[in-house]
Amino acid sequence: MQIDVTNFINLSSDRLLEILEWRNSASVRRYSLDQKNVSLAEHLDFIERLKIDRSKAYYRVSLKTKEAFGNGVIHFNNLTAASANIGLYKDERSTLPKTGTFLMRLLLIEAEQKGLKTIKLKTLKENERALGLYKKFHFETAFEEETILYMQKEI
Repeated sequence: MQIDVTNFINLSSDRLLEILEWRNSASVRRYSLDQKNVSLAEHLDFIERLKIDRSKAYYRVSLKTKEAFGNGVIHFNNLTAASANIGLYKDERSTLPKTGTFLMRLLLIEAEQKGLKTIKLKTLKENERALGLYKKFHFETAFEEETILYMQKEI
């Protein structure tokens, strides 16, 4: 399998537009905590802020085999020496089975390389597919609100 992981701040204009398309797709927005469409100006401003904000790291991931491909994003927010909030999403056109599992494995490798001890996330309770993935990787519920679960994992 060919794997390419690139920090958002190093992506070409075409790749940045691709990321915006993924983020604004109905399948990603449906389970996002912020479900609004992101404008091009907002997206480009976000990328510029990433260049100076060391508490965030966003990566475009491309996975390819001879038969299939999987694309997605893994990210870290509120990044400290010991912990971070994490997230991931995939391009809805991905044909590689288990793209989410591959993205999570890469995210965990990156978290270990960053020296993190704890990773945390928020997800909608109705996102059963994501919940299954997080449980598969031994995330535990820390607390919950009406529609949101807060989960974490010690590394």
